Amino acid sequence: MKNSLYRLLLTLLALISAQSAIGQETPPITLTLLGEQQLETGTLYEDTEVGGLSGITYDADRDVYYAISDDRSALGPARFYTLSLDISETAFSGLTITDTTPILQEDGTEFALNSVDPEAIRYIQATDSLLWSSESDAEEMPFVREMALDGTFISEYVLPAYYLPDVEMGVGVRSNNAFEAVALSPDEQLVYIGTESALQQDGDISTLESGSPSRILIYDRMTGNVAAEYIYEVGPIPVSADLPTTTQDNGLVALLPYDETQLVAIERSFVLGVGNTIAIYLVDFTEATNIAGESSIAELDFTPVAKTHLLTLEEGTFGLDVDNIEGATWGPTINEQQTLVLVSDNNFNAPAQMYTQFIVLLVGS
Repeated sequence: MKNSLYRLLLTLLALISAQSAIGQETPPITLTLLGEQQLETGTLYEDTEVGGLSGITYDADRDVYYAISDDRSALGPARFYTLSLDISETAFSGLTITDTTPILQEDGTEFALNSVDPEAIRYIQATDSLLWSSESDAEEMPFVREMALDGTFISEYVLPAYYLPDVEMGVGVRSNNAFEAVALSPDEQLVYIGTESALQQDGDISTLESGSPSRILIYDRMTGNVAAEYIYEVGPIPVSADLPTTTQDNGLVALLPYDETQLVAIERSFVLGVGNTIAIYLVDFTEATNIAGESSIAELDFTPVAKTHLLTLEEGTFGLDVDNIEGATWGPTINEQQTLVLVSDNNFNAPAQMYTQFIVLLVGS
């Protein structure tokens, strides 16, 4: 009798274990640390302070990176930097700044003080040029433009009217919550533009209790026309403050192509007294509702893009002191493994942020 009960108990435990295993979703890709480098806040290059690096992109043909600064022409001209990263199959061992390039307006002049807020940057191999975004210009309007490698203006994408901010009407992007994320499809035919948080008419920014419906706007790069538009649900703020504070947020800060129907998305949260939490997801558009042309989702029945969690970087993950990660790019393939390069925006904020952080992760399956 005892043996029968014992066998029955073992069977039940096995069934419970099997059901638990079925319920645990295994990420389709894994991310492990290759290495980290830090650039001290206050570092100068050609008389400009290197900081505010909000976006980074890889030029594989030249084996260099372009990192855009979100300096609003206050500490120098609006600009991007060219960098070389020392990445091998065993280590990320160093970085070198090799150039700085002013970003120019359509008339060839530099941007005036507070007339631009650069955030994202993407290299286009087909045209040897760069896409970049600004959260606002002198009239508080966001934009996405293409420029040559010497910083000269090439073109600008026309935004749907419902993205243009009007606080009195309660529509458009929120201040400092606009175009943090820009990506290209693998064939470079589509341009993905993501808002950090919801448009005013779509909902609220993230709180501890609920997330925020950001939008991902997709353009046909050859025609400049809108090809599709989807809702991306940013998660709630993942941790609460140690002390009462209003300085806490969570938003979409970077997008990267994965394949024809999926992107990698990065959410960045900051909570005063706690620090940064960086969540990385795989995003799938297959079952999502195309809401192109819909000025508001308030009364809309829709399915957002699907999200699969890949990794969360927080204090102590991989032994890192994780900072304000805002930029991401695929780096070189090392020993048949793809690399993912992350960079932080130090906000020119010494002594609170004493360095710009570069992290290289190895991608496995």
